Amino acid sequence: CSASSSVASSLEAPHSRFRHPTSSSSHVVTEDDVGYHLLNVCGQLSGEIDAFMGRRALALDIRRKERSAVLSALGDTLGKIWPSQCRVEMYGSCATQLDLPSSDLDLVVCGLDDVVMSIPPAPPPPPPPPPV
Repeated sequence: CSASSSVASSLEAPHSRFRHPTSSSSHVVTEDDVGYHLLNVCGQLSGEIDAFMGRRALALDIRRKERSAVLSALGDTLGKIWPSQCRVEMYGSCATQLDLPSSDLDLVVCGLDDVVMSIPPAPPPPPPPPPV
């Protein structure tokens, strides 16, 4: 990035009412300074991000409680079918808490390998009828 670029110059512009650390002058930031407008935009963006995160937190709290209830109900149901043999685990964005309110719930049922291996194979199908 060159020192003459607009980004570099805006980053080097004074960013507060205080003196610029690299400047020996007692320059006060005014609306004519590039840094003033950059800080204004950054302040607006920061406010919008804070508002979004607040709304997201409320919605996520509700969704996470619902997902927990689903996980618990599924575990209870599978526990009645295969007592002490399986467990339900969550993975993906919900498990890492990187989820959004609209995220799906990724689940895996563990511990059924022995159950599947103990099920006898299905009997062979009956032979086809003889041709007429």
